[in-house]
Amino acid sequence: RQSAHSSSHLRLSNPCRVALKEISRKKGRGLVLDPQSPSVRPGTLLYTCDPLVAAQSMEDELDPDKQVPLNLPEGWDAATMRLFANQSFKLEKALEERGHKKGARRPLFLSLRLLARLLIFRSLGVSESARFTSLSGLMSHWESMKDYDRIVFYAQMATLIKETVGDELCPETRECARLISTLQLNALSVLSREDLQPIGMAIYPDLALINHDGRPNCVVTFDGWTASLVCIREIKPGEEILIDYISHAMTRRERVKVLREEFHINETEALHAEREGPDPSPSDVEKLMEAQEKIATTLESMNDAVARAEQYRAQLERQGLPPRISGHDRDVWEIANEAWRYINSSVSLYQLCYHSFHPVISYQHLMLGKLSFHLGRSKACMENLETALHGLAVAFGTHSRHFLVEAAENLLARARREFPLDDVTILDDMPPPPPPPQKNRYRR
Repeated sequence: RQSAHSSSHLRLSNPCRVALKEISRKKGRGLVLDPQSPSVRPGTLLYTCDPLVAAQSMEDELDPDKQVPLNLPEGWDAATMRLFANQSFKLEKALEERGHKKGARRPLFLSLRLLARLLIFRSLGVSESARFTSLSGLMSHWESMKDYDRIVFYAQMATLIKETVGDELCPETRECARLISTLQLNALSVLSREDLQPIGMAIYPDLALINHDGRPNCVVTFDGWTASLVCIREIKPGEEILIDYISHAMTRRERVKVLREEFHINETEALHAEREGPDPSPSDVEKLMEAQEKIATTLESMNDAVARAEQYRAQLERQGLPPRISGHDRDVWEIANEAWRYINSSVSLYQLCYHSFHPVISYQHLMLGKLSFHLGRSKACMENLETALHGLAVAFGTHSRHFLVEAAENLLARARREFPLDDVTILDDMPPPPPPPQKNRYRR
């Protein structure tokens, strides 16, 4: 996803460095671990960066509790920030109205908003080399695109941008369509630090240089809007750095199709990249989708039951009555057990559909460990929390203070205090204690 105009060498956070190298004639250029650098181990942080530009979903940006602060361009003051916010809000509302009329899909609508923000940045004097023209180093495939319907669609969206933003900010329509193509191809879906759910899209030009593989040696993780490139397998000097472009559960056939149609990777290269990647069957993917729906519904029901139980306890406290177990508490217990069963059965499906150190697998173990702790399942609690902590530490970096890493550490420490046996992993399987010996009352 990178053109010939990119810089020939890129320094990342010490002590690791990466270099830009011609990988092959068909594959083009990519990032490799600097030949002068030592090998790096799993969990090594290679690079962190903030987005060139980012956009949340409109619903989240209108909710103050869900807004994520972004780093401001250098030299911006409060007045410039207010001007940018006012201009972008007006343009994005207009884009929303016109986009719906033209049938714009949500991901593309976020790309349009990304482009509108880039254009406003330029109008407010932000250096183009830092915010706008750096996109010229990323591939758009606009010139080589063969999908006529997509070309027409991008052209329609470019016209929409030009109508909304105006001639003063917007380049000519063809260039605008190429920029939309660039954003669609290179934007990353940013995931929440609490539950790994998508919160928006952003452009990280450096990370857009990395090529794809179904069995990657690195992952991109997020803490807020800051992206981190972390090694998940040992990388030797000169070895190519690879990430997985696909974030959803799919069969191998579907993954190859997405790589070909969305990322413009030819079928031979796509098949080669997926040779060691996930290979779930269609029924596995379908089962995982069903499990995800059941888990979401059950957790929502459990949260409602917890709220009812807390309201009941608060009512008892106001009446001066002692706390007692109620039907609400039994409901929480039953629903939590049901959620535990659903999540436990889904772990093997996640392992089939994602590569081994994908953060979503560790997150399932963390949820299982948390539920096991509250349900008193000590063996499952310790095993899942230890598995979650190891996987999260690798995915987010062994020295990371990421929210999920700290959550796993804190809960594991608490579980070890609550289950203070030398080997708590056998606690659930301990046989009942033998009956006490009977005294012989007739002993001579």
